[in-house]
Order: sequence, then structure tokens, then C-alpha cells
Amino acid sequence: MSGFALLELAAGFRWSKPVLTIAFAPRVLAADGSFCGYFTTDEGWGQAKVAPSAHRDAAAGCAMGTESVRDPKRSLGASGGAKLSFEVAYGTVSVKVLEFGTACSAATVSISGKSVAIASSEQKDGTLIVTLAVIAQVESGSVLSAVLSG
Repeated sequence: MSGFALLELAAGFRWSKPVLTIAFAPRVLAADGSFCGYFTTDEGWGQAKVAPSAHRDAAAGCAMGTESVRDPKRSLGASGGAKLSFEVAYGTVSVKVLEFGTACSAATVSISGKSVAIASSEQKDGTLIVTLAVIAQVESGSVLSAVLSG
């Protein structure tokens, strides 16, 4: 069981039920800036993925990760932003706040391609905090996606 904790640590994943917050700041990225791991909450689990954005100008200067992976060749955003996906494989994940370890200052959020309204977005000490307008229910088979920019 403790081995699973190491996987969550590598993903920089944190779940807070009281405030329905998912925090995500991968500590290990592939050479192309991608990441694939798992996440788990009290009511659901699935796969977390990061893909560098194809739109270089959308997020110039955006970087994600910890000091140990801020090498410009390996930092998310070195190629211009990123898309993060949480694919729910089992259960339902309720979320109100998303926190990303990144220098990006903006995000768009969707669930299985349908846009989700954002109440506020704030960059604070290397963390982008995105508060959704309503509690999002991400059910099994659905994908919560965030495109980081700025």
C-alpha cells in the first residue's frame, strides 16, 4: 500500500474532501514534458495526464513542476502551456477548486468537451488556483480537462 503513496507523491497529487480541491504538480516529467499517473479520491479514481500544448504562443513563459524539474527542456510550458486531463475510471469525483503547480496565470476547464464556468482564477506563489462557479461532478468515463496558459 505504501508504494501507491509514492506514486501520488511523484504526481504531486493532493485531494481535500472538505473543500473539494484537487491539487496537482508533477515532480517527474518525461523528456517531452508529458506525464501519466493515477489519482484517487474517497469516491473515485482514474488516470491523470499532462500533455504539452501545441500552441506555443498561448502560454509563453508558463512552467510547471518543482525546482528539481525546472530544466527548460523538461518543464511543462517550455513548449508553451499544457493540457491536464483527469480521466475518471471508477466512481464520481466532485471538485470545486483546482490547484496547479505552475507559473501559468489562466486556465480553461471542461468536462468531456463541455465548458465549465470559472468563478475565479488566481496565481499565488507558483500555484494557479482555479475556483469553479459550481461543484463539478465528474463521473466514470468522463474527463475533466484544464488547458493552462498565460
